[in-house]
Amino acid sequence: MDVTVNNQSTCSEYEKLEPLGWLANGMNAENGRIISFPTIPQLNDTIGSSDRVIENGYFYERELYSPIDMGNDTDWHSFKEHWDRLAVDKYMADGGTYRLRRYSTLFFESHRMAILKMPYMPLFKSSSYNSFAGDIFRDFQETESTLFFNPYFQRLLNESLRVFIACENQRGRTKQKWFIEVDQYRITADKNQPGKPTPEGVHSDGTNYFSLMLVAREGVRGGVSSIYDNVLNLKKEVTLEYPGDVIMLDDASMMHGVTSIEPLEDHGVRDILHISFTNLLRPGSINRRFGFGSEDMLTI
Repeated sequence: MDVTVNNQSTCSEYEKLEPLGWLANGMNAENGRIISFPTIPQLNDTIGSSDRVIENGYFYERELYSPIDMGNDTDWHSFKEHWDRLAVDKYMADGGTYRLRRYSTLFFESHRMAILKMPYMPLFKSSSYNSFAGDIFRDFQETESTLFFNPYFQRLLNESLRVFIACENQRGRTKQKWFIEVDQYRITADKNQPGKPTPEGVHSDGTNYFSLMLVAREGVRGGVSSIYDNVLNLKKEVTLEYPGDVIMLDDASMMHGVTSIEPLEDHGVRDILHISFTNLLRPGSINRRFGFGSEDMLTI
């Protein structure tokens, strides 16, 4: 896929893109590494979770991807241990050290029939959607490669992609090229510092859809997730309590927030796997996700 600059775009507009690396430099998918071969729905497939995302704006299921025997499941233990190796997020506007993180980008287009792990690029979000750390390029340690091949990661990734492809198909947007972002979060809390899963407050991520899964919740109270429509009518409140609890959200039509967590005793953590999905061929998606002044700045 070639990305070219519209003749009416200014040089300064294009320069905004340069730190985005592969995404701005011709979207050279040949540089990606295959990590999965997902099963893709046909246009006439019926998927209950996609129907619920379209009807309600969200899908929630308790223990959807929980291990059957958590104590003896080596895949789960390997999966969970990846959160023990996160680094402190150095971009916290409030100066907090309670958030640890890793980040990577993936790419999917149906004719390749494979999800690709792409070369490193920094995280950038417009301040229109992130008043806390918007309009800056943020460098995080990349996701460890072993996580991509863990069956619990692959299950959430592949099923989420399947659901969101079905959502786009049902809405008549059958042309799809997916920019996928993988975030690992650990929010910590102790007696000196509560943890804020969403320090920016109730917000939208600026993507089309996302999925999040609780990996661990240990020694904390609070952390209530709230889902709102775009005019802030409350639609759902839920506390993710059990490993494998999953929320899938239509981020383009909904907003969300999570209350702070506090330790039950000395220290506690809340670990989340968050995967975002943006269909770059959906009208308005590039402008929404990156905040550039004109959607036709890029010709895909």
